Amino acid sequence: MRFFQSAVQRVGALVFLPPLVPAEIPQGGVANENEMLSAMHRYRKYNSDVERYLRFLEFSAATQRLSSVAHNRLHNDAVHTLRRVIERFNAQVRIYKARSDVRSASSRLLH
Repeated sequence: MRFFQSAVQRVGALVFLPPLVPAEIPQGGVANENEMLSAMHRYRKYNSDVERYLRFLEFSAATQRLSSVAHNRLHNDAVHTLRRVIERFNAQVRIYKARSDVRSASSRLLH
């Protein structure tokens, strides 16, 4: 399920909406390689989207469309959300890689 982060800021006509977090994290204990690889690609795209969003925030602050206080809050919220989500995904990757049926196969995940 997708959700919006709480860090939505409206300044004049501009809306600073962070990227959507990918829908779900596959459960490493039962997921197959295709599910894990698909999730890995979604999270890499999410990381790129967050990087683009952070550049937009920098530009908006530099051009005084966003205050430094709002910039710092939105930046920190986006980075915090990214780290939290990636940590949860990496925990499932570790569970996936620890399974005996996966250890014997050559997994392409996170190489």
